Amino acid sequence: MKTCSAALAKGNLAEFTPHPGNLLCDNLKGIYSNMQHLAWQAKQVAKGNYAQDVSYLGDFSEAFNNMTAQLKEREEALVGEALYDPLTHLGNRNYFNHRVKDLDMGEHDIALCYCDLDGLKYVNDTLGHAEGDAYIKYFANLLRKNTRGGDILARMGGAECMYRQKIEHKLHR
Repeated sequence: MKTCSAALAKGNLAEFTPHPGNLLCDNLKGIYSNMQHLAWQAKQVAKGNYAQDVSYLGDFSEAFNNMTAQLKEREEALVGEALYDPLTHLGNRNYFNHRVKDLDMGEHDIALCYCDLDGLKYVNDTLGHAEGDAYIKYFANLLRKNTRGGDILARMGGAECMYRQKIEHKLHR
C-alpha cells in the first residue's frame, strides 16, 4: 500500500501495481482509475477536444473545467485573428487562400471579382486614416449587402497582385 500510494502521489501511474487481493488498496485503486481517466481527458484537450468535463475530483474538477473553457475561448479568438480582418470582419488573405484551395473547380462555375478602392490613399493622406478606415468599412458592408451568403468575401490588402496570379493559374488548370 505504501509503494502504491507513493507512486500515485508522484503521478507515476505506471508504477501503481497493487496486488489484486490487497483490500487496503481499494481506495487507491479508485484514485488510480480517476487519475488514468483524467490523464486521458487531458490528452483529449491537448488535441483540441474541449468537450471534456471532469466531475469526479471535487475542487480540481472546477479548475480543470474552467481551464478547458478558457483554452477553447482563446483558440477561437486566435482562429478569428488568423482568418478575419479586424477592421472589416471580412475574411483575410489566409481565409481566402484556404477557401479557394478547398473549392472543387470541376463542380461549379467560379467568378472572381477584385476591387480596388480608388482614392483611398488620398482619403488617408488628406482626411486621416480613421476616415480611410470608415471608407473601407463602408465598402465591406456594401459587399455584404450585395452578395450571397455562400460567396467568399475577403480583404486582401496591398499585395493582391501576387495572389491574383496564383489564383488565376489555379483556375485555368
